[in-house]
Amino acid sequence: MLIIVHTTILMENRVCKVTCQASVLESLPGCCDFVYHPYCGVCPVISYASDNSIYTRESNVYRCKIYKGILDILFEILLEEPGAEDILKSVDFKGESMEKEKRNF
Repeated sequence: MLIIVHTTILMENRVCKVTCQASVLESLPGCCDFVYHPYCGVCPVISYASDNSIYTRESNVYRCKIYKGILDILFEILLEEPGAEDILKSVDFKGESMEKEKRNF
């Protein structure tokens, strides 16, 4: 019950609401229908640091171009390189396998 009350109070907070709205890609022109939409994200903190506003002004900012290029390359590799999918499946994104490898040296 206490968690629900705190969550409700948090979500009623004006600053929290505005920050959530600024974080939703579906509301940004150029982002909502972008092919890589499920793999992208918007960060109000970065937007504020670069533009002095928590709302992203453009969908084609430099950072977006970099991310798009990275995703283009990753998907191209996945489509054209045999075994690439197996390599990605073997990566432990929590870092546990990296720690294990460090201990073996």
